[in-house]
Amino acid sequence: MRRRNLIEKDDLSLHDTRGHGLRRRDYHRALDLALEVAGYDDLRAEQVRRRTAGDVRQLGIGLSCYVEITNGLPDGEFGAVEVRPDGKVIVRTGTSRTVKGT
Repeated sequence: MRRRNLIEKDDLSLHDTRGHGLRRRDYHRALDLALEVAGYDDLRAEQVRRRTAGDVRQLGIGLSCYVEITNGLPDGEFGAVEVRPDGKVIVRTGTSRTVKGT
């Protein structure tokens, strides 16, 4: 998730899957605070240090932004990231949907 994909705090035109308008939130500020608490700048510096030194043990940094449950079902949603020994990454996401009718 890139910062440019975050909803602007004054944009109330977006709605969730149930048609409810998103509440006014400052997602950019929330991300800034999360990065500060996590020591993101120090982690990035360590990442650069390891790459520059050719360290065999590299440092990957993962970050996820989550607003709220939007599917309205008790089953919830799913997300997983797997980094394989060969360096390939598998990302899995999913959600449940109830179909009414037959």
